[in-house]
Amino acid sequence: MKVARSAHGWDTPIGPVSLDGISYSLRVPRIDDAGLWRAARSAERDRLLPAFGRTDLSWEEAHAPVIWVESWMRMRSAAKRGEAIFFVVIETISEVATIVGEVAVAGIDPNSGSGELSIWVSRRATAEVAKWAIAETVLRAFDAPYRIPRVIGPIAVSNRAPARLAESMGFVELAQRRALRVYNGEPTDHALWVFDNNERNRTRMRNVVKR
Repeated sequence: MKVARSAHGWDTPIGPVSLDGISYSLRVPRIDDAGLWRAARSAERDRLLPAFGRTDLSWEEAHAPVIWVESWMRMRSAAKRGEAIFFVVIETISEVATIVGEVAVAGIDPNSGSGELSIWVSRRATAEVAKWAIAETVLRAFDAPYRIPRVIGPIAVSNRAPARLAESMGFVELAQRRALRVYNGEPTDHALWVFDNNERNRTRMRNVVKR
């Protein structure tokens, strides 16, 4: 389906909010974000490479401007079709805006309605920022016009930090899939962490974002 512009359309920003005394917001990626995106991810290369590295391209090749443009076009097209929600996490200090993460609910299945959650935030951002970004994005996915029934977060079984974060927010480990996808260069077992769209879980997320 194509998502119309509305109070909660595909391109509606969220924030700003003050977290740890710093201003943060979520907005859709822009084509001219290439430099900010490359700088942000390059600064976190060692942390991001296991989960976000590609087998077909080196890290440098995967962060070339042309790759960003291709990715941006795919993200924008999927978002307009109602198949994904993509945000960059923006930190603003003294009116200077910097990308410090990305968060998405993507691959929204037209049959099951499930979407896959993914997120990374820089080490300069706290766990509170990650939780806020997740909660806002999940609430957006649970609200009109999407109203998806659940989000799923596949996490490599050896990647304990995001698993602990998911569990602390109320995600439930539903199952494990053998060699589901590549992690740290090897096909790796992943746990499927699930968060259903129900009143209890929506209240949990509203409590995180304090609304």
